[in-house]
Amino acid sequence: MFPRDKEDEERILRELRDDERRRLQEELKHPTPKTSDFMDNVYSKGLAIIVLVIIAVVVASFITFLFYSGLFEFYDETTKIFETPEETIERYDELIEDNKDAKGDIFNPSKWMKDIATDKKENLEFEINATYDDWISKGMSLANLGKYDQAIQHFDKAIEIDPDEHLAWVGKGRILEVLDKNEEAIQAYDRALEIDSENFDILSQKAHVLLNLDRHEEAIQDYDRALEIDSEHTTTWANKGAALAKIDKHEEAIQAYDKYIQYSDKPLNLSPDNANLWFNKAYSLAEIDKHEEAIQSYDRAIQIDPTNENMFAYKGISLEMLGKHEEAIQAYDRALELNPNYTNVEQRKNYLESLIIQNP
Repeated sequence: MFPRDKEDEERILRELRDDERRRLQEELKHPTPKTSDFMDNVYSKGLAIIVLVIIAVVVASFITFLFYSGLFEFYDETTKIFETPEETIERYDELIEDNKDAKGDIFNPSKWMKDIATDKKENLEFEINATYDDWISKGMSLANLGKYDQAIQHFDKAIEIDPDEHLAWVGKGRILEVLDKNEEAIQAYDRALEIDSENFDILSQKAHVLLNLDRHEEAIQDYDRALEIDSEHTTTWANKGAALAKIDKHEEAIQAYDKYIQYSDKPLNLSPDNANLWFNKAYSLAEIDKHEEAIQSYDRAIQIDPTNENMFAYKGISLEMLGKHEEAIQAYDRALELNPNYTNVEQRKNYLESLIIQNP
Protein backbone atom coordinates (compact mmCIF):
# COMPACT_ATOMS: atom_id res chain seq x y z
CA MET A 1 0.00 0.00 0.00
CA PHE A 2 1.55 3.31 -1.03
CA PRO A 3 1.69 6.30 1.38
CA ARG A 4 -0.96 8.87 0.82
CA ASP A 5 0.93 11.98 1.99
CA LYS A 6 4.36 13.31 2.93
CA GLU A 7 3.93 12.54 6.61
CA ASP A 8 3.22 8.85 6.04
CA GLU A 9 6.21 8.53 3.75
CA GLU A 10 8.57 9.99 6.36
CA ARG A 11 7.15 7.67 9.04
CA ILE A 12 7.74 4.57 6.92
CA LEU A 13 11.29 5.64 6.09
CA ARG A 14 11.94 6.21 9.78
CA GLU A 15 10.71 2.73 10.63
CA LEU A 16 12.89 1.22 7.91
CA ARG A 17 15.94 3.03 9.26
CA ASP A 18 15.16 1.82 12.80
CA ASP A 19 14.88 -1.78 11.57
CA GLU A 20 18.16 -1.52 9.73
CA ARG A 21 19.87 -0.07 12.79
CA ARG A 22 18.62 -2.86 15.02
CA ARG A 23 19.74 -5.46 12.47
CA LEU A 24 23.23 -3.97 12.36
CA GLN A 25 23.43 -3.92 16.13
CA GLU A 26 22.51 -7.60 16.27
CA GLU A 27 25.15 -8.42 13.68
CA LEU A 28 27.76 -6.64 15.80
CA LYS A 29 26.77 -8.70 18.79
CA HIS A 30 26.65 -11.98 16.84
CA PRO A 31 28.68 -11.59 13.68
CA THR A 32 28.06 -14.22 10.99
CA PRO A 33 31.24 -15.17 9.13
CA LYS A 34 31.12 -15.12 5.43
CA THR A 35 31.15 -18.56 3.86
CA SER A 36 33.98 -17.69 1.53
CA ASP A 37 36.23 -16.45 4.38
CA PHE A 38 35.56 -19.60 6.43
CA MET A 39 36.44 -21.93 3.57
CA ASP A 40 39.58 -19.95 2.78
CA ASN A 41 40.71 -20.34 6.41
CA VAL A 42 40.08 -24.11 6.40
CA TYR A 43 41.85 -24.54 3.10
CA SER A 44 44.93 -22.60 4.20
CA LYS A 45 45.27 -24.59 7.46
CA GLY A 46 44.77 -27.92 5.71
CA LEU A 47 47.34 -27.04 3.09
CA ALA A 48 49.85 -26.11 5.81
CA ILE A 49 49.33 -29.46 7.59
CA ILE A 50 49.79 -31.40 4.34
CA VAL A 51 53.02 -29.53 3.60
CA LEU A 52 54.37 -30.25 7.10
CA VAL A 53 53.53 -33.96 6.79
CA ILE A 54 55.27 -34.18 3.42
CA ILE A 55 58.38 -32.47 4.82
CA ALA A 56 58.43 -34.85 7.85
CA VAL A 57 58.12 -37.92 5.61
CA VAL A 58 60.92 -36.74 3.33
CA VAL A 59 63.25 -35.99 6.25
CA ALA A 60 62.48 -39.34 7.96
CA SER A 61 63.03 -41.24 4.73
CA PHE A 62 66.35 -39.50 4.16
CA ILE A 63 67.58 -40.29 7.69
CA THR A 64 66.39 -43.90 7.39
CA PHE A 65 68.21 -44.26 4.09
CA LEU A 66 71.43 -42.88 5.56
CA PHE A 67 71.14 -45.12 8.61
CA TYR A 68 70.15 -48.40 7.05
CA SER A 69 71.63 -48.37 3.59
CA GLY A 70 74.92 -49.77 4.78
CA LEU A 71 73.35 -51.93 7.47
CA PHE A 72 71.01 -53.81 5.14
CA GLU A 73 73.82 -54.42 2.74
CA PHE A 74 75.92 -55.76 5.62
CA TYR A 75 73.08 -57.89 6.95
CA ASP A 76 72.85 -59.58 3.56
CA GLU A 77 76.54 -60.38 3.91
CA THR A 78 76.12 -61.90 7.38
CA THR A 79 73.27 -64.15 6.27
CA LYS A 80 75.11 -65.71 3.34
CA ILE A 81 75.49 -69.46 3.60
CA PHE A 82 78.99 -70.82 3.12
CA GLU A 83 79.97 -74.42 2.59
CA THR A 84 81.43 -74.84 6.09
CA PRO A 85 81.04 -73.07 9.44
CA GLU A 86 84.76 -72.31 9.35
CA GLU A 87 84.32 -70.34 6.12
CA THR A 88 81.46 -68.42 7.68
CA ILE A 89 83.63 -67.52 10.68
CA GLU A 90 86.37 -66.30 8.34
CA ARG A 91 83.81 -64.03 6.64
CA TYR A 92 82.73 -62.63 10.02
CA ASP A 93 86.39 -61.97 10.86
CA GLU A 94 86.76 -60.01 7.63
CA LEU A 95 83.68 -57.90 8.36
CA ILE A 96 84.83 -57.21 11.91
CA GLU A 97 88.28 -56.20 10.64
CA ASP A 98 86.78 -53.92 7.96
CA ASN A 99 84.74 -52.10 10.62
CA LYS A 100 87.12 -52.31 13.58
CA ASP A 101 87.43 -48.52 13.93
CA ALA A 102 83.67 -47.91 14.02
CA LYS A 103 82.54 -45.81 16.98
CA GLY A 104 79.37 -46.15 19.00
CA ASP A 105 77.35 -43.64 16.98
CA ILE A 106 73.68 -44.51 16.52
CA PHE A 107 73.78 -43.24 12.94
CA ASN A 108 76.91 -45.21 12.09
CA PRO A 109 76.03 -48.43 10.22
CA SER A 110 79.60 -49.68 10.59
CA LYS A 111 79.15 -49.96 14.36
CA TRP A 112 76.09 -52.13 13.83
CA MET A 113 77.96 -54.19 11.25
CA LYS A 114 80.76 -54.94 13.66
CA ASP A 115 78.43 -55.83 16.52
CA ILE A 116 76.27 -58.17 14.45
CA ALA A 117 79.30 -59.93 12.99
CA THR A 118 80.80 -60.32 16.47
CA ASP A 119 77.61 -61.82 17.91
CA LYS A 120 77.13 -64.18 15.01
CA LYS A 121 80.72 -65.32 15.17
CA GLU A 122 80.53 -66.00 18.92
CA ASN A 123 77.28 -67.95 18.55
CA LEU A 124 78.64 -70.02 15.67
CA GLU A 125 81.88 -70.79 17.51
CA PHE A 126 79.84 -71.87 20.53
CA GLU A 127 77.71 -74.20 18.39
CA ILE A 128 80.83 -75.75 16.85
CA ASN A 129 82.75 -76.30 20.08
CA ALA A 130 80.08 -76.62 22.80
CA THR A 131 80.01 -79.76 24.92
CA TYR A 132 77.01 -81.30 26.65
CA ASP A 133 77.79 -79.36 29.81
CA ASP A 134 78.19 -76.11 27.84
CA TRP A 135 74.68 -76.44 26.40
CA ILE A 136 73.28 -77.22 29.87
CA SER A 137 75.08 -74.28 31.47
CA LYS A 138 73.98 -71.79 28.83
CA GLY A 139 70.45 -73.17 28.91
CA MET A 140 70.26 -72.56 32.66
CA SER A 141 71.61 -69.04 32.21
CA LEU A 142 68.96 -68.28 29.60
CA ALA A 143 66.28 -69.71 31.87
CA ASN A 144 67.42 -67.42 34.70
CA LEU A 145 67.03 -64.49 32.29
CA GLY A 146 63.49 -65.57 31.46
CA LYS A 147 64.42 -66.60 27.91
CA TYR A 148 62.62 -69.90 28.19
CA ASP A 149 62.20 -70.78 24.52
CA GLN A 150 65.91 -70.32 23.92
CA ALA A 151 66.69 -72.31 27.06
CA ILE A 152 64.66 -75.26 25.76
CA GLN A 153 66.53 -75.08 22.46
CA HIS A 154 69.82 -75.36 24.35
CA PHE A 155 68.60 -78.31 26.40
CA ASP A 156 67.49 -79.97 23.16
CA LYS A 157 71.00 -79.46 21.76
CA ALA A 158 72.43 -81.18 24.82
CA ILE A 159 69.97 -84.05 24.35
CA GLU A 160 71.14 -84.41 20.73
CA ILE A 161 74.70 -84.86 22.01
CA ASP A 162 73.78 -87.34 24.76
CA PRO A 163 70.12 -88.42 24.98
CA ASP A 164 70.98 -90.88 27.76
CA GLU A 165 72.07 -88.22 30.27
CA HIS A 166 69.27 -87.05 32.56
CA LEU A 167 70.30 -83.43 33.30
CA ALA A 168 69.06 -81.97 30.03
CA TRP A 169 65.74 -83.76 30.35
CA VAL A 170 65.29 -82.39 33.87
CA GLY A 171 66.21 -78.85 32.81
CA LYS A 172 63.79 -79.03 29.91
CA GLY A 173 61.06 -80.37 32.19
CA ARG A 174 61.41 -77.49 34.63
CA ILE A 175 61.20 -74.90 31.87
CA LEU A 176 58.11 -76.59 30.48
CA GLU A 177 56.59 -76.34 33.97
CA VAL A 178 57.23 -72.60 34.02
CA LEU A 179 55.51 -72.34 30.63
CA ASP A 180 52.49 -74.30 32.00
CA LYS A 181 53.17 -77.14 29.56
CA ASN A 182 52.74 -79.68 32.33
CA GLU A 183 51.99 -82.74 30.20
CA GLU A 184 55.18 -82.17 28.21
CA ALA A 185 57.06 -81.59 31.47
CA ILE A 186 55.90 -84.99 32.77
CA GLN A 187 57.12 -86.62 29.55
CA ALA A 188 60.54 -85.02 30.06
CA TYR A 189 60.68 -86.20 33.67
CA ASP A 190 59.62 -89.70 32.66
CA ARG A 191 62.47 -89.80 30.15
CA ALA A 192 64.87 -88.64 32.88
CA LEU A 193 63.56 -91.35 35.22
CA GLU A 194 64.14 -93.98 32.55
CA ILE A 195 67.79 -92.97 32.78
CA ASP A 196 67.97 -92.50 36.57
CA SER A 197 65.00 -94.20 38.22
CA GLU A 198 66.25 -93.63 41.78
CA ASN A 199 66.68 -89.87 41.53
CA PHE A 200 64.85 -88.27 44.46
CA ASP A 201 64.68 -84.78 42.94
CA ILE A 202 63.17 -85.96 39.65
CA LEU A 203 60.54 -88.07 41.42
CA SER A 204 59.57 -85.17 43.71
CA GLN A 205 59.43 -82.71 40.83
CA LYS A 206 57.27 -84.99 38.70
CA ALA A 207 54.95 -85.66 41.67
CA HIS A 208 54.59 -81.90 42.18
CA VAL A 209 53.44 -81.46 38.56
CA LEU A 210 50.98 -84.36 38.91
CA LEU A 211 49.60 -82.77 42.10
CA ASN A 212 49.02 -79.48 40.25
CA LEU A 213 47.16 -81.40 37.54
CA ASP A 214 44.91 -83.03 40.19
CA ARG A 215 46.32 -86.45 39.32
CA HIS A 216 46.58 -87.22 43.01
CA GLU A 217 46.91 -91.00 42.96
CA GLU A 218 49.83 -90.81 40.54
CA ALA A 219 51.43 -88.04 42.60
CA ILE A 220 51.18 -90.13 45.77
CA GLN A 221 52.91 -93.04 44.02
CA ASP A 222 55.86 -90.84 43.05
CA TYR A 223 56.00 -89.26 46.54
CA ASP A 224 56.17 -92.78 47.98
CA ARG A 225 59.01 -93.69 45.61
CA ALA A 226 60.84 -90.52 46.64
CA LEU A 227 60.33 -91.25 50.35
CA GLU A 228 61.80 -94.71 49.86
CA ILE A 229 65.00 -92.89 48.91
CA ASP A 230 64.80 -90.19 51.61
CA SER A 231 62.28 -91.05 54.30
CA GLU A 232 62.93 -87.92 56.34
CA HIS A 233 62.31 -85.30 53.63
CA THR A 234 59.79 -82.98 55.27
CA THR A 235 58.42 -81.19 52.20
CA THR A 236 57.68 -84.50 50.50
CA TRP A 237 55.69 -85.68 53.53
CA ALA A 238 53.73 -82.41 53.53
CA ASN A 239 53.00 -82.66 49.82
CA LYS A 240 51.97 -86.29 50.13
CA GLY A 241 49.60 -85.27 52.95
CA ALA A 242 48.03 -82.60 50.73
CA ALA A 243 47.55 -85.12 47.91
CA LEU A 244 45.92 -87.62 50.31
CA ALA A 245 43.58 -84.96 51.68
CA LYS A 246 42.48 -84.09 48.14
CA ILE A 247 41.11 -87.63 47.72
CA ASP A 248 39.59 -87.65 51.22
CA LYS A 249 42.14 -90.03 52.74
CA HIS A 250 42.36 -87.85 55.84
CA GLU A 251 43.65 -90.46 58.28
CA GLU A 252 46.65 -91.11 56.00
CA ALA A 253 47.03 -87.36 55.37
CA ILE A 254 47.29 -86.74 59.15
CA GLN A 255 49.96 -89.44 59.39
CA ALA A 256 51.92 -87.73 56.62
CA TYR A 257 51.61 -84.34 58.36
CA ASP A 258 52.82 -85.91 61.60
CA LYS A 259 55.86 -87.28 59.77
CA TYR A 260 56.57 -83.74 58.61
CA ILE A 261 56.39 -82.52 62.21
CA GLN A 262 58.52 -85.42 63.45
CA TYR A 263 61.36 -84.89 60.98
CA SER A 264 61.24 -81.08 60.93
CA ASP A 265 62.78 -80.96 64.39
CA LYS A 266 65.96 -82.46 63.03
CA PRO A 267 68.93 -80.22 62.10
CA LEU A 268 69.09 -78.93 58.51
CA ASN A 269 65.38 -79.62 57.97
CA LEU A 270 62.49 -77.17 57.83
CA SER A 271 61.03 -75.67 60.98
CA PRO A 272 57.79 -77.18 62.32
CA ASP A 273 56.46 -73.64 62.53
CA ASN A 274 54.69 -73.89 59.19
CA ALA A 275 51.21 -72.36 59.44
CA ASN A 276 49.86 -74.05 56.31
CA LEU A 277 51.01 -77.46 57.53
CA TRP A 278 49.17 -77.06 60.84
CA PHE A 279 46.11 -75.66 59.05
CA ASN A 280 46.03 -78.62 56.63
CA LYS A 281 46.36 -81.08 59.51
CA ALA A 282 43.54 -79.32 61.39
CA TYR A 283 41.32 -79.47 58.32
CA SER A 284 41.84 -83.22 57.94
CA LEU A 285 41.15 -83.74 61.66
CA ALA A 286 37.91 -81.79 61.34
CA GLU A 287 36.91 -83.84 58.30
CA ILE A 288 36.97 -86.99 60.45
CA ASP A 289 35.14 -85.23 63.31
CA LYS A 290 38.16 -84.90 65.59
CA HIS A 291 37.29 -81.30 66.36
CA GLU A 292 39.08 -80.98 69.71
CA GLU A 293 42.36 -81.98 68.06
CA ALA A 294 41.52 -79.83 65.04
CA ILE A 295 41.12 -76.75 67.27
CA GLN A 296 44.54 -77.40 68.80
CA SER A 297 46.10 -77.48 65.33
CA TYR A 298 44.17 -74.37 64.28
CA ASP A 299 45.51 -72.59 67.37
CA ARG A 300 49.06 -73.63 66.45
CA ALA A 301 48.54 -72.29 62.91
CA ILE A 302 47.07 -69.03 64.26
CA GLN A 303 50.01 -68.64 66.64
CA ILE A 304 52.35 -68.74 63.62
CA ASP A 305 50.18 -66.63 61.30
CA PRO A 306 47.51 -64.56 63.09
CA THR A 307 46.61 -62.63 59.91
CA ASN A 308 44.90 -65.46 58.01
CA GLU A 309 41.11 -65.13 58.27
CA ASN A 310 40.52 -68.69 57.06
CA MET A 311 42.20 -70.13 60.14
CA PHE A 312 39.77 -68.30 62.43
CA ALA A 313 36.82 -69.18 60.20
CA TYR A 314 37.54 -72.91 60.17
CA LYS A 315 38.32 -72.90 63.87
CA GLY A 316 34.89 -71.33 64.35
CA ILE A 317 33.29 -74.20 62.44
CA SER A 318 34.94 -76.79 64.69
CA LEU A 319 33.85 -74.85 67.80
CA GLU A 320 30.34 -74.67 66.41
CA MET A 321 30.32 -78.43 65.78
CA LEU A 322 31.23 -78.91 69.45
CA GLY A 323 28.32 -76.69 70.54
CA LYS A 324 30.66 -73.93 71.76
CA HIS A 325 28.65 -71.20 70.10
CA GLU A 326 29.97 -68.19 71.97
CA GLU A 327 33.59 -69.17 71.29
CA ALA A 328 32.66 -69.83 67.67
CA ILE A 329 31.21 -66.30 67.40
CA GLN A 330 34.46 -64.90 68.78
CA ALA A 331 36.42 -66.80 66.12
CA TYR A 332 34.05 -65.57 63.41
CA ASP A 333 34.40 -61.99 64.71
CA ARG A 334 38.17 -62.25 64.37
CA ALA A 335 37.83 -63.59 60.81
CA LEU A 336 35.52 -60.68 59.93
CA GLU A 337 37.97 -58.16 61.39
CA LEU A 338 40.57 -59.50 58.97
CA ASN A 339 38.11 -59.73 56.07
CA PRO A 340 34.86 -57.72 56.46
CA ASN A 341 33.58 -59.17 53.16
CA TYR A 342 33.70 -62.78 54.35
CA THR A 343 30.01 -63.38 53.64
CA ASN A 344 29.78 -67.04 54.67
CA VAL A 345 31.34 -66.28 58.05
CA GLU A 346 28.98 -63.39 58.65
CA GLN A 347 26.02 -65.66 57.88
CA ARG A 348 27.28 -68.30 60.32
CA LYS A 349 27.80 -65.70 63.03
CA ASN A 350 24.30 -64.22 62.53
CA TYR A 351 22.79 -67.71 62.69
CA LEU A 352 24.54 -68.50 65.97
CA GLU A 353 23.56 -65.16 67.49
CA SER A 354 19.91 -65.75 66.61
CA LEU A 355 20.21 -69.27 68.03
CA ILE A 356 21.53 -67.95 71.35
CA ILE A 357 18.71 -65.39 71.55
CA GLN A 358 16.11 -68.12 70.93
CA ASN A 359 17.75 -70.50 73.41
CA PRO A 360 19.35 -68.36 76.14
